[in-house]
Amino acid sequence: MTAAADGLPTPRRYWAAFSVATSLVVYVMDASMVTVMLPVIAESLGVAPSQAIWAMTAYHLTLACLLLPLAALGEKYGQWLIYSAGLVLFSVGAIFSASSTTLATLIAGRVLQGVGAAGAQSMTMALLRHSYPRAQFGRAAGINSTVVGVSMASGPAVGAAILLLAEWRTLFLLVLPVAAFSLGVGLLALPRISRRTIRFDFVAAAMTSLAVLCFVLGLNELRAGADPLRLAGLLGLAIVITVLLVRRLRGTQDPVLPVDLLSVRIIALSLTTSLCLFTAQGMTMTALPFHLAQATGLSAGQVGLLITPWPFAMAIMANVSGWLSERYSARLLCACGIAIMVFGMTMMVFLPDRPTVFEVLWRMAVFGTGFGLFVTPNNRLVMLNAPLSRASAIGGLVAMVRMIGMSLGATLAAVMFSYWPHDPGHAAFTLAACVLVVAFILCCVRKTSREAA
Repeated sequence: MTAAADGLPTPRRYWAAFSVATSLVVYVMDASMVTVMLPVIAESLGVAPSQAIWAMTAYHLTLACLLLPLAALGEKYGQWLIYSAGLVLFSVGAIFSASSTTLATLIAGRVLQGVGAAGAQSMTMALLRHSYPRAQFGRAAGINSTVVGVSMASGPAVGAAILLLAEWRTLFLLVLPVAAFSLGVGLLALPRISRRTIRFDFVAAAMTSLAVLCFVLGLNELRAGADPLRLAGLLGLAIVITVLLVRRLRGTQDPVLPVDLLSVRIIALSLTTSLCLFTAQGMTMTALPFHLAQATGLSAGQVGLLITPWPFAMAIMANVSGWLSERYSARLLCACGIAIMVFGMTMMVFLPDRPTVFEVLWRMAVFGTGFGLFVTPNNRLVMLNAPLSRASAIGGLVAMVRMIGMSLGATLAAVMFSYWPHDPGHAAFTLAACVLVVAFILCCVRKTSREAA
């Protein structure tokens, strides 16, 4: 069973989109709820907070390392198969995590969840691309971004509420009914696309994962007091592996690391612009809670409420921009979105030392609005400028850029806290504003095709 070039028929396409959306709720809310759980996990398992963080770090590392290899597997064996297997593995990992009594078993469960999340998340954009007609893909991408924004905003609050009623292990089990529903709907509605004749390069897949692992671990060594030799070694090894990988893949068909797609100028520029924006977001989201807690004296829960206009505004505008992207130029919409973000971040730089609640809320809403206006047209542009047969590969790249950008942003925020301890918040906001200016320039110089713009 296959999808036509113009997508699935209705109402099947809506059920396919519903399956993808509910799976995103599972992954995004799980990740945000675990952040809330870390102090409780540390106390329950009798470990230091720095060790408990590995319950989150192991998940993100696994996810980042496997996005591109699993995207390549999806092209060969079918996006629906890798997506469904990912949901199953994620659910098994959730059960394993919920039943863990030691940090080691919890980390093992989180690694398994990371494998499952990588399988499903690398397939979401490809499945939507095959489900919707080209002319309507913008609204599908907008719904995708909206679900992510709402889940990001509600995850911490839901996690905190559950912790008031039950122990932390219960949170892992909450995703199981939603995952089962998403899997059931997906098995009935998702498009069946596969290209079993293509060759999967296991050596290239291993090299890709190792390069990403070395890069992410190397970023962690940028903090003050870290070993410079380890930093140079990890980042140097990542560069060497990447160079060797590119040489190996040059001229090959359907490479694991999609060098063929990255050679397309509009795709490369759009992904680089996206990397800049996610870096700025990661930097700001990491530094902001600490800065607001110090500036306002509010509790962590109250600070979390101050930040919620950001993802909610993003969710609303991402859906609106999905419809706009089918009617207006992607470059225009993206440039306007980045300009709004630059304004919002500049206002963050000039945030008063003792801000009122309103002064924080409107800045968060402005930044979220700009991000939502950018992300959907940019994702649509990237996906539509790649061949339909390479939907898995380009979807994996979109997810990889998001992961790398958020990790890089969090690392740069940590660097600001290490080297500018007197005012790390404003230092991080200033650097984020500069990164956004670079993104604006990249967005303005790229040229979009008439068909995909």
